[in-house]
Amino acid sequence: MMRNLNYSVWLFAAALLSPSAAVADPCRESLVREMSRPMKGQASKSTITTVTSGQKPMINYHFSNGSGDWLTQVIDPPGMPWSLAVGDVLYASSDKGKTWKKVRELNDPGHDPEVVLKQQADVARSAQNIACGFEEIDGVRLEKFEGDLVYPQMNMTTRQTLWIHPATRQTVKTFSVMRMSGMETAVTQSIEYLSDLTLPKP
Repeated sequence: MMRNLNYSVWLFAAALLSPSAAVADPCRESLVREMSRPMKGQASKSTITTVTSGQKPMINYHFSNGSGDWLTQVIDPPGMPWSLAVGDVLYASSDKGKTWKKVRELNDPGHDPEVVLKQQADVARSAQNIACGFEEIDGVRLEKFEGDLVYPQMNMTTRQTLWIHPATRQTVKTFSVMRMSGMETAVTQSIEYLSDLTLPKP
């Protein structure tokens, strides 16, 4: 599926310790740019695999209509509730989308796209061990960015990796290794962009 690793550029933050040098670091600038990219845009389907501290993987599909609404279908383990966000309301379904029940309002700052993007940009600016280069996946030479991120408000550190299509500038894959409270969670996300998407109406 992937490999033929062929990095042409490796710039590490360890060699750019001064604040003035960090500003001129093209890898850091690229990482900040990609993590600050607006969430709204084209509809997409993501396949997300989550593994926490060696437990059995959880697999789900995440659909986004590109306008802020989304649907998450848990595939494995079976029988888990699905989630649907429409506007500022979160719904849940225990029967695979046949019926939906309102869970709560999504009115806290953590669900504001602009707030989230600003937080991500701030975290990326202070990232360590940054690297950028290229990797071929499924015959396509993708741009690759990675760095160690710190989220003080969550007491969490993350090794974040992004793969970007050079022509469309779309993120096609992400890989995160998050460490918090002694636990490690690895999340792999593969993203497919769609020409059209219709989400359920609760």
